[in-house]
Amino acid sequence: MFEDVFEKLTEKYQHETTIKKQGVSIGLTFDEEDEINIDVVPARETSQDSFPVEKNLNYIKHKVMDILKPIFMLKLNTLKPKKMKEKLFAC
Repeated sequence: MFEDVFEKLTEKYQHETTIKKQGVSIGLTFDEEDEINIDVVPARETSQDSFPVEKNLNYIKHKVMDILKPIFMLKLNTLKPKKMKEKLFAC
């Protein structure tokens, strides 16, 4: 799934942005008036429509993602965008 998301983002945005693979995410950097950085984290709900209640996702890139789940959720819960330039999205 990680590679599929990377391919789709590359197809759509390759002429508009820098796209790079990161640890568990795919980074997009748009050079507009100000630089805009977006991290896309490919993930699936553990069961259908469970995320709003359980806040539990399966990250797709590595089998060791269970270690990173608490770190990601902590970051997601404490994220404060810098002037709306950086956002973290869980897809």
